[in-house]
Amino acid sequence: MASLGGCATQESPTLLVRGTDSEVAYPVGTIIDGRSGKPVSKQEMFDELATVQLVFVGERHNAKVHHDIQLQIRQAMHQRHPDLKVGMEMFDRSYQNLLNEWSQGRLEEEAFVERSHWRANWRFSYELYRDILDFVKAERLQL
Repeated sequence: MASLGGCATQESPTLLVRGTDSEVAYPVGTIIDGRSGKPVSKQEMFDELATVQLVFVGERHNAKVHHDIQLQIRQAMHQRHPDLKVGMEMFDRSYQNLLNEWSQGRLEEEAFVERSHWRANWRFSYELYRDILDFVKAERLQL
């Protein structure tokens, strides 16, 4: 845009979707259907996710907005599937008893962080994951 007369305005960040014969820019935060390549609403995404048995949700580990949408997805899935189970990549099998204690509400946050060796094993801020883990605990979901 700078080459168009030296315009000094800053553009909003966009998501660029390239097809075989087209290129479309969407505002950041737009949800794109992986099959059609078209934008969908959160509700449409949640409706679609409710029809499957396993959902993988990725993130950039240090991006709070990514964790916020992960929580929204878990909440929407839990409304339809009360027996929802949550997996998190930072915990290996050796932590399962501790995770069970957390999910059953038998641990306070400080003890959980310490006993899970959060800072040594994961190194990303616990605060980024707090809302998700609090949701798991509040709903007594298997972690």
